[in-house]
Amino acid sequence: MWARIGGLDAAGPYDLRAVAHFLDHVPDRDRAVKALDQLAPLITSPGVVTLDPEAPGETHTPLDFAPRPESLARGLFEPAVIEAHLDHLARAQREDGGWTVNWPAWSPVAAAEWRGSMTVSALARLRANGR
Repeated sequence: MWARIGGLDAAGPYDLRAVAHFLDHVPDRDRAVKALDQLAPLITSPGVVTLDPEAPGETHTPLDFAPRPESLARGLFEPAVIEAHLDHLARAQREDGGWTVNWPAWSPVAAAEWRGSMTVSALARLRANGR
C-alpha cells in the first residue's frame, strides 16, 4: 500500500477516500502525515472533493475524507466547511430516521441495502463530531 501511495500522481475520489482511511489507521503516524501532505493537492482538487454541502448529484464531501475530528485529512478543510457539511448531514435525515445515497442505485434492493449503510455512517459521523 505504501508503494502505491508513494506513486500516486492522479487518483479518483474513491481511491483517495480509501487512502485517507488507511492513513487514519496505520501505526506509522509520521509516515502517514508525510503521505497525506503529498496527497493533499489531489484530495482537495475540485474534481475530487465538493466543498459546497448543497451540491447536487454524486459528490464526495470533506466528511468522506475526514469523518472524525482526529482524522488526518481534517486539517485540509476549514472548520467552517466541516461544520457546514455536518449541518447538511444532520438535515438530510429522512422522516423515518434514515439517510439515502447521493448516487444512482442499480436496483431498489441495492438502494435499500446502501441506505442502511449510509444511515450507520451518518450516525457515526455525527456522533464522532459531537452532534
